[in-house]
Amino acid sequence: MKSRSCLLILTLLALSLTSCRQQKSSQEIAETVQKSIVLISYQNEGGGGTGFIVPGSTGVCTVLTARHVVEDRSLNLQTNDEKSWKTDSIQTSPNFDLAVVKFKSVGETCPYLSLNLGNSDSVKIYDKIYISGWLGGAEGGKLEQQSVIGSVSKLDVRSEGYGISYDASTFPGMSGSPVLDINAKVVAVHGLSINGFRWGIPIKTYLENQSNFVNQPIAKADYTKLRDLLAAGQWEEADRETDNKMLEVAGIQQENWLSKEDVANFSCPDLRAMDRLWVKYSDGRFGFSVQKSIYQRLGGGAKNYDGTVKEAFSETLGWKKKGDSVSAFFEYSSRRLTFNINAPEAHLPGGWWGSVGCMGVCGPSFLDRFVDCNL
Repeated sequence: MKSRSCLLILTLLALSLTSCRQQKSSQEIAETVQKSIVLISYQNEGGGGTGFIVPGSTGVCTVLTARHVVEDRSLNLQTNDEKSWKTDSIQTSPNFDLAVVKFKSVGETCPYLSLNLGNSDSVKIYDKIYISGWLGGAEGGKLEQQSVIGSVSKLDVRSEGYGISYDASTFPGMSGSPVLDINAKVVAVHGLSINGFRWGIPIKTYLENQSNFVNQPIAKADYTKLRDLLAAGQWEEADRETDNKMLEVAGIQQENWLSKEDVANFSCPDLRAMDRLWVKYSDGRFGFSVQKSIYQRLGGGAKNYDGTVKEAFSETLGWKKKGDSVSAFFEYSSRRLTFNINAPEAHLPGGWWGSVGCMGVCGPSFLDRFVDCNL
């Protein structure tokens, strides 16, 4: 009996020592995660988020992040050694706020450390957690990384997969960061703030749903020039550049106009990229999405080509005077546009209506595409 008691004590002692050896110090966790996290910023616009390297296919590096960080955007990826990488693919979950971004590896094996994925089912209230990510994206070329400590405050089922809440002082730019336990294993993907408390998606949700992720199209064009023109308030030049980019995206610069088929299949990511720039630099006055809202308010949409709606739309945007025919706008579009910030709401961009689409007869088709792309 005595020997059994001694054996039990030794066993418990061994388990205790093993547990102590598994637990990492705060410094060890910080050093581990710094080798894995990735800065995700946006081409031609501010803001961004965080991702982290996880195990994946050979020949690529696989970055796990939150879907809302990457959806419908052109991305820049930067690893902790300040190397930039071109996005190879973006996959998003249709049901959860999760996404996977991949970039090509130099060799068969990704040179960056993959974080170990833990058991989110074992998380308990008051457990200590660690979060590391990029603060506010890239500011003035300087990258700032933040690491915070918190404790689990609630376990619940929320929309888009969120299920673990914690008390931690996270900041803008840290969405998509890994949430680690005391053993430096990922138990959640950070991404949401409600009433001062932060929420993450349990890593189990990612592990059980990887096969359901779907590929997302990536914007085809570079919009640096459009951004610079809009930032400088050069509205007329920006309007022409928008036309040029539409032709470039469709791959028909030589023809100088888009067919109805081109319009119906126009890249949604590129429309969103152009729209975000127009909306941002006009403080919400101009942009495809603003035009779409007015179009729908007037009764357009659902492939509605009612001439009355077209006329009301052109008049509301100040593209033609009441009583003029719609065709008059097509003939004199550049002279009928007002290229300054005081133009009517949604007045710009305007050249696409009369000069790019179907030699001036595809304007409504583009508006329907704005609706289809959910601008």
